[in-house]
Amino acid sequence: MFSVYQNKVHYTLCLLLLPFSFTSFGKTNTVVVDSLKSSLSKAQADTQRVRILLALAKEGTCDDTASKLYYLNRALTISQNSRWGKGILQYNLALGNIYFNCMGNPAKAITYVLIADSLARENNDNNSRVSALNSVAFFYKKTGGYAIAIDNYRKILELNPNLDEEIGVWGNIGAAFNSIGDYNKAINAYYSSLKALGRFQTEKKGSDLQDTIQMAGLLLNIGDIYLSMAQPDKAFYNYDSVYRTAMSIGNIRIEILGLIGIGKTYQLKGNLENAIETYLLALQKCKAIYEPDDEVKILTELANSYLVTNDQSKAMEYAQSALKLAQAHNYEELLPKVYITLGKVNMMQKEYSSAVSYLQQALTISQKTGAAEDEKDTWDALSKTYGQMKDPAKAYDAFRHYITIRDSVYNIAKANEFTRQELDFGYKSKQMAEKLDYDKKIARQQMLTYSGFAGLVLVLLLSFFIYRNYHTQKKYNELLSHEKQGHLDHIEAQDTVLMDIAHIQSHKVRGPISTILGLVQLFNHEDPEDPVNKEVIDSLTEVTGRLDVVVKEVVQMENRLRATQNNKKKEG
Repeated sequence: MFSVYQNKVHYTLCLLLLPFSFTSFGKTNTVVVDSLKSSLSKAQADTQRVRILLALAKEGTCDDTASKLYYLNRALTISQNSRWGKGILQYNLALGNIYFNCMGNPAKAITYVLIADSLARENNDNNSRVSALNSVAFFYKKTGGYAIAIDNYRKILELNPNLDEEIGVWGNIGAAFNSIGDYNKAINAYYSSLKALGRFQTEKKGSDLQDTIQMAGLLLNIGDIYLSMAQPDKAFYNYDSVYRTAMSIGNIRIEILGLIGIGKTYQLKGNLENAIETYLLALQKCKAIYEPDDEVKILTELANSYLVTNDQSKAMEYAQSALKLAQAHNYEELLPKVYITLGKVNMMQKEYSSAVSYLQQALTISQKTGAAEDEKDTWDALSKTYGQMKDPAKAYDAFRHYITIRDSVYNIAKANEFTRQELDFGYKSKQMAEKLDYDKKIARQQMLTYSGFAGLVLVLLLSFFIYRNYHTQKKYNELLSHEKQGHLDHIEAQDTVLMDIAHIQSHKVRGPISTILGLVQLFNHEDPEDPVNKEVIDSLTEVTGRLDVVVKEVVQMENRLRATQNNKKKEG
């Protein structure tokens, strides 16, 4: 029903103010170059000279690639001689961008930028890593390596870039997902960029024109995706937000983009009256600020809308106006859709030769630019035109080409689907690997914790046994000491008793025994009747009595010693 232009303008608008790492190769600013050369001649520090040489290498167009390489080689030589790693890193980054943008060699470009990333990683230079990874991702995205591009953008996010860089990274991720048709992930990425923009505004405690333009670009992209998903209501909400925001800041350029999006949502819903009214308002604003490229698009959409309502004269009027403007400004990428529209109008008017002529021109340009969708639509229109011309052979041939291109577009879509699956698988595999790594870390931590706990238990048990052994030994020593003291006391008591007995023997026993021995000698054995014997016997009786008292005293002393020992044993 309507033609959907590729989503280049909106994304460009969104990222005009976002940080890019790749080198800008615009027109040569002679004033800047002369100023840099003057500064180079005065520079004394090696680092200052390297920075100026790198700046000179970024100036100018790719027509002057030799000068760019000359400045870079000088920067490298100085950096190597002064052993300045940062200069070597920046040299590799700049050389990679030159290989990609000027020499058309993505493989070498990526090689040099990855060297820069490696140097930055070795020096923990996250800012330089962000720049290097941004360039690598951009190179892969431009060459169709969307999966690798997205992976590198995710690596940037893992480095915790500043909010200004994060806004751009999420926007780039959204564009990459959009390119492979993963619309849901693209929308999520754009919303993440919006959230980062909101945090950025909060951090600045306010927003400026740049922030508003970035927000409008993101909302336009989200609206385009919802349009591709055939969800006009959601698309309308985002386009209308853009339009109202643009009106509030007085930016007519963004107003026009919002109106074009709103017109497309009306077309998708079949509300051609509102679509035409919206396009006419956008056309009026285009003329006010002179935006010819948007004017060509709006005129083409108006022609297609009138074509659906069968207003052939209006359709022809707007289509011819679009053609005239596109040719005047050499908008080659816009011409195929204009020619297709003119071909359809002429076919409806049965001007078949003119229809075929316009469609052939559309075919030539679309094949040249590689616009597969335009080529597909052209072959479809040619097949129908030849069919109305009653030329079945050409109609069949055109239809066959249409099927081939359609299958090619389908194959691209399938390849994009495989890319999406690869991304999902890679992302899930990474998550699983991270989870396994996390589980291993947890397991190691648990093992260390359990080992530590077991070690603590062993230490406690060892301490307990050591204490118990110490306590037991102490008690044993105390008992041994007590018992030893008891033995000492016993020995001392025995010694005292023995000394007393010895004293008794030497003083109390020896005297009576000597007396008895003397009395026995006085006894007259030959004459028992001798009166002396009676005195001897009486004396012996007296001495023996005294000796018996002494013996009893010794026995009592032994009894007391035994009683004391028995009492001590009972107490122990």
